[in-house]
Amino acid sequence: MNTTPPPPPPTTGELRVEGTEGANVVLDGRVLGTVPGAWEGVDVGEYPIRVEKEGFHPLEVDITIRGGRTRSLTANLIEMLGSITVESDVAGANVFLNRNFKGNTPVTISDLRPGEYNLTVSVEGHDVVSRKVEVGRRAVPVRVDFGDLVATLDVRVAVVHKHRFGSCEGTLVATPEGFDYQTDHKDAFQLSFGDTERFEIDYLDNNLRLKVRGGRTYNFESPSEDLDSLFLFHRDVTVFREQE
Repeated sequence: MNTTPPPPPPTTGELRVEGTEGANVVLDGRVLGTVPGAWEGVDVGEYPIRVEKEGFHPLEVDITIRGGRTRSLTANLIEMLGSITVESDVAGANVFLNRNFKGNTPVTISDLRPGEYNLTVSVEGHDVVSRKVEVGRRAVPVRVDFGDLVATLDVRVAVVHKHRFGSCEGTLVATPEGFDYQTDHKDAFQLSFGDTERFEIDYLDNNLRLKVRGGRTYNFESPSEDLDSLFLFHRDVTVFREQE
């Protein structure tokens, strides 16, 4: 008759954690390592576990380690995003972020990844306010005070004027009197707003189009192939003309 007692049950198990790479795994207050990782020899029992990484919301749960078995955990952490809250002394001002309309003041723009953004706030009868805003992991408050400033216009942009054959470079200027294309080429011109039939921008073709009422059409491009400069010029002129 065999009287050998059965072996005692295992007193340790294994923990495996997968998910957000590089996150720290903290078991019952003790740092085990980083994700992905596997740790043997963990005593049987129930433990609080925390998986954390800077810039992400941590995961906190309770787990049970059983003898001779592997406890697996998937920890896909959610990134912490920032926000911008925009207020102005003139309620209802239009708010644009990276050229996209986000609402009217007061407004909160949420779920923004960290980085630098171009913020533009405009309201009828006042200068357009543009500034760069650095967004981190928290809410960024922005206060815009228009005061009693009346809108003015003095903007310019470097352009390439496309001819039917060839092109010329110059500067397109806009003032309250209208447009002034300054160039050494014979195509230099001045055009009042009243004589302007069309003033539009084509994002696909990187083109700013200016048409004389009943006459010629001028096509301008950015010499650096950066549409932002053309967009800002078009935006500033359009806002001013809407307030006339």
